Amino acid sequence: MLENTASWFNWGYVPAGIDKKHPLLSPIYAPKDAFAAQKMFFVGAEYDYLCTEASNMAEKLAGRGETKEPVDVAKLEEKWDENGIKWKMYRGQQHGFTHTTASGEAEKLRKKATDDCFTEMGRWLQEDVWAKSKNPKGQANGNLVDI
Repeated sequence: MLENTASWFNWGYVPAGIDKKHPLLSPIYAPKDAFAAQKMFFVGAEYDYLCTEASNMAEKLAGRGETKEPVDVAKLEEKWDENGIKWKMYRGQQHGFTHTTASGEAEKLRKKATDDCFTEMGRWLQEDVWAKSKNPKGQANGNLVDI
């Protein structure tokens, strides 16, 4: 679907004549060292149209190579952590699942996924980001750009 509607987004957000591959507009085209933080956590949702694009960017930044062909979201790995890049995809969830609501059993599953997502992000920040970015006195730098 996105492939057929991308021109709408370009028309609405990108003025004519702008290079759509400029890294400030499309970060997928930026090298990893162009980002202030060298540690990144990407979260994908199985029913999000942008899930494969997020996965592709995470894989590129982790040095896993670039995917040229569209990937079936059913074939994506659910989680991995390499070279400062962490990826986690939540099956059965849609875009914005951490901030939307559902009903019945779907809401129970959404809440469980949301709790897991925030717990995993918190653990990652505490154990992999902040704990490894302490200054010589053992104090956290408090500046994410230093990571």
